[in-house]
Amino acid sequence: MPSNTTAPPAKKKGRRARLIVLVLVLALVAGIGWGGYWGVSTVRASFPQTTGELRLDGLSGEVEVKRDAYGVPQIYADTEADLFRAQGFVQAQDRFYEMDVRRHMTAGRLSEMFGESQVDTDAFLRTLGWRQVAQQEYDKVLSAETKKYLQAYAEGVNAYLKDRDSSDVSVEYAALAFSHDYEIEPWTPVDSVAWLKAMAWDLRGNMQDEIDRSLMTSRLSERQIKDLYPGYPYELHQPIVQNGAVDKATDEFDPKAKAKKNDDTSGTTPNGAMEGMQSQLGSLADALDEIPALLGPNGNGIGSNSWVVSGQYTTSGKPLLANDPHLAPMLPSLWYQMGLHCRSVSATCRYDVAGYTFSGMPGVVIGHNDSIAWGFTNLGADVTDLYLEKVGDEGYVVDGRTKPFTTREETIKIAGGGSRKITVRSTGHGPLVSDRSSELEKVGQKAPVGNVAPDRGTGYGVSLQWTALQPGKSMDAVFELNRAKNFKEFRAAAKDFSVPSQNLIYADAENIGYQAPGLIPQRAKGDGSVPAPGWDSSYKWKGYVPYAELPYEQNPDRGYIVTANQAVVDADKYPYLLTQDWGYGSRSQRINDLIESKIKDGGKISPDDMRTMQMDNRSEIATLLNPLLLKIDISDPYVREAQKLLEGWDYTQEPDSAAAAYFNAVWRNVLKLAFGDKLPKELRAEGDCIRVRPADSTGLPVDEQNKRVNECGERDGDTAQPDGGDRWYEVVRPLLKQENSAWWTTEANRTDQATENRDQLLARAMEDARWELTAKLGKDVSTWSWGRLHQLTLQNQTLGTAGPGFVQSMLNRGPWNLGGGEAAVNATGWNAAGGYEVVWVPSMRMVVNVGDWDRSRWINLSGASGHAYHDHYTDQTDKWVAGELLDWSFGKAAVDASTKETLLLRP
Repeated sequence: MPSNTTAPPAKKKGRRARLIVLVLVLALVAGIGWGGYWGVSTVRASFPQTTGELRLDGLSGEVEVKRDAYGVPQIYADTEADLFRAQGFVQAQDRFYEMDVRRHMTAGRLSEMFGESQVDTDAFLRTLGWRQVAQQEYDKVLSAETKKYLQAYAEGVNAYLKDRDSSDVSVEYAALAFSHDYEIEPWTPVDSVAWLKAMAWDLRGNMQDEIDRSLMTSRLSERQIKDLYPGYPYELHQPIVQNGAVDKATDEFDPKAKAKKNDDTSGTTPNGAMEGMQSQLGSLADALDEIPALLGPNGNGIGSNSWVVSGQYTTSGKPLLANDPHLAPMLPSLWYQMGLHCRSVSATCRYDVAGYTFSGMPGVVIGHNDSIAWGFTNLGADVTDLYLEKVGDEGYVVDGRTKPFTTREETIKIAGGGSRKITVRSTGHGPLVSDRSSELEKVGQKAPVGNVAPDRGTGYGVSLQWTALQPGKSMDAVFELNRAKNFKEFRAAAKDFSVPSQNLIYADAENIGYQAPGLIPQRAKGDGSVPAPGWDSSYKWKGYVPYAELPYEQNPDRGYIVTANQAVVDADKYPYLLTQDWGYGSRSQRINDLIESKIKDGGKISPDDMRTMQMDNRSEIATLLNPLLLKIDISDPYVREAQKLLEGWDYTQEPDSAAAAYFNAVWRNVLKLAFGDKLPKELRAEGDCIRVRPADSTGLPVDEQNKRVNECGERDGDTAQPDGGDRWYEVVRPLLKQENSAWWTTEANRTDQATENRDQLLARAMEDARWELTAKLGKDVSTWSWGRLHQLTLQNQTLGTAGPGFVQSMLNRGPWNLGGGEAAVNATGWNAAGGYEVVWVPSMRMVVNVGDWDRSRWINLSGASGHAYHDHYTDQTDKWVAGELLDWSFGKAAVDASTKETLLLRP
């Protein structure tokens, strides 16, 4: 339940709710003489009509939109074009402001909505060229059928917008009107295509790790950096595909083949590149973070859980499939639930599908049709590389020769008047992202890169190569998945899903399966772990892993498949490098263990068992660390009082758990003392200030080297390090057995003595945690709870984060006290470097009962509506917090039985 009265109840109906809305909107327009009338018309007009009849231009026949008690629409039509036209109309009814912001972001046009503060972000987005690539996809790559669907969808959106003033579409436009006149433009098919580029960016893989490893070189040795990026623990955490190999005779992956050790060692780190980037890359990290921040904070928790269990081990005798993607919390939720049904499925109207999609995009992204179910998790493949480029006025150098830049001019229009022109320069690798940052122009000015590097002159530039910057067919794949009837058709659809690279799980009535799709580059030289020298063509990409050789499984002997961002295959037994930066498998192994515990001795798994697994709160790091904490001899009675909370704790992180609160505070302080205080400022959180030797003091006299300066962290707390994710579990695991490791040493300060070994540091962390929680939660440990620290606030991603206070209170909801935690199955993530607040969540949860579709269940983070104070704005959130799932009607009879409102759309 919400922790205070700022969060609304699940439903708020009637005259009282309308009055609250009117008061808030009137506050927006206070001082305007006609504000009363304008406020009433704005609020009432922005709530969509969901009953009765409406005319929709372009329809060939009648379409029914049936909504259940939570406002989730199921659409029934006789033709495919009518189905997607109605989908566009309905999504615009509920979520158009969200759609409008998204298309401005993907096009680098946020300044047109929000003013000059967004010019730098727009410039970076224009440099990446998302919209340009989406246009190329639409013009040259996507099928004629897909383009027909996109056009029908756009016509439906525009039919809703026709003759509506912006303030009649959503209340946020009323706030924008204070600063400038804003007119809504018609929706286009390319607006829909471009959104997949934003999702690909959010799930782009290891770019942040590539930057961070380089930044660490200013403070840490190569050996220390290796300590902080340990190899994947295959002996502890199973990969997704546990058998199989590429058959050299057929050049195809064979899931039944016996894997052999791979002897290929061609993927090596570029000589000198680790030292070559150093702290100048901090500004690149800042620039990159600006874009995901518009989608919500990004971090290593951006992943997902999905698993599928064969009917051999289920109570129904048919497969069960669960999925809960982990993304940033936002309001409205990233996902939109709906069903798309041809009244009579035939060769000319082939869709009978339901699930989760994105507002602004036709089709269903995750869900099921009448034959198969599927889910996604982030594969995490390394699909981006940064290149140092030797640049000059005439171009850039490759193998000693100068090549001309590819250039284009972009004009950024600014709300309220004015514009800014930029020139985008690209090399053969991709856009020159260093042009968008004054500090990035300095990249390479001090970078040692080896004797074979060209003269640096005024410095090297930095370019970005990324698979999503070339046209692909992912939009085709969405519709192909929606129509697939079997595993063969599912794999054929997955082949077109080029970006973002995802783990796809599958189930039909008789089979379960998995496919790793996506464009995954093969590097002629280098391993993608650090920036590469762009002037040396031997570091170029030489192609992509052939789809036929990507790992897949069908009906493995173990009877289930788990994907939770762990390694896809054992890297030593697979001929291609997918990435060196997997998630480390804590969640996936916990799910494996939970399934095994249920099916041993003939046990069966029920749909409710799947739901219970999704809510599993166990802390895996606590199983390693807590026994040691209990052995520490604590003399301070107040710290000892807190230590006693850990006695008998079962490692679950329930919202009312005092033990979970104290343990996580200890873990946060262990990370800070052992690692955080040793990291460069570019990685540490803003406001984290320590006294350190200057990073460039090595060549100074000894007395100068020993001087200390005050140095404060520079990174946003949501993405700072050490974040406490399961990579840090594997960093700490071996160190717990090395009591005198240098990592356990800290220097004395004005209040604390130096630590020289593990137990001294753990004791200090326990003391620091005691006083930290005393300040946050009070002196009495019996009143402590994890949920009071670990809170979720849902924020509108534009005006809810940067608007006036009363506008934020109007649009935002929460906080809610949550259980779960970082790297738990119930992955309510928090960043240990920044605090305890929830920064990513299971953005939805579903459990699909294959074959008996009406017994499937689902939940969204917020609600169907994007309209503040609408009944369906956050009416699913309380149930989501409690781990509950809603009935998911699919068949016609079940949908009719659950329908509360019906809207008839006529030609």
